[in-house]
Amino acid sequence: MLHSKTHQDLINAAYKAAEKLGIAPWVLLRAAEWGNFTDDRGKKYTGPAIDDIKGLDDAQKKALKEVLGL
Repeated sequence: MLHSKTHQDLINAAYKAAEKLGIAPWVLLRAAEWGNFTDDRGKKYTGPAIDDIKGLDDAQKKALKEVLGL
């Protein structure tokens, strides 16, 4: 499911998840190593599952998964 998402989809999810968490979106984008996604917004995501992203804490993973419907 996650690999059907584009970089822009994940940027949007990071913004929504950050709002839920009360943090800046760039905190999530950097922690997930998604900071370069703005370079090619339409590209399909090929990275790891949310739970496998080591830079994210449990609350951040949960918020992202909720926003993405996972």
